[in-house]
Parts: sequence; C-alpha cells; structure tokens
Amino acid sequence: MEDVEDHALATIDPHSELTANYYFSHNANIPSHSLQFSADIQEAINTIGQYSTNMKYAFVSDEMGIVKLVNCVDEPNDILCDPRKLGM
Repeated sequence: MEDVEDHALATIDPHSELTANYYFSHNANIPSHSLQFSADIQEAINTIGQYSTNMKYAFVSDEMGIVKLVNCVDEPNDILCDPRKLGM
C-alpha cells in the first residue's frame, strides 16, 4: 500500500480541483479502451464502477487538500471503492 500511496501522491496536480486514482487487481479485465475514449467523466466513472469488485485501492485528493487512500479489499463498502456513489 505504501507504493500505491507514493504513486497516488505523485499524480496530484496542484492546479486541479480533483485527482482520483483507482488501482485494480492485475487480472481485472478493465476495458481501458472504453475509459480512454469515454465521452465524459460520468461515462468513465460508470465504467470504473462496473468493475469495482476488482478494485484494490482508491485514492482521491480534492480542492480542499483532503487526501484519502482506501484499501478496497479490506473496506469494500467505503464510498471511494465505487465511484458511482461519489456523485461526481
């Protein structure tokens, strides 16, 4: 989890209001093509949410500087572990 946290923190863009990273198990068949060519953020969120059962970690950093990393294997009911619940 330490490596994931280091990676997630390194991705924060100080000019962005929100940074969100989702880390999946190595054998998850996430349709990366669908994510890359999503029409909008809501479509990407829906795609990620469909595969949330394969999610290992979720990370978010918001405009207030609040940073949260969740181990979704240990805490599958955390709201970050299914981005559809965040209402982005």
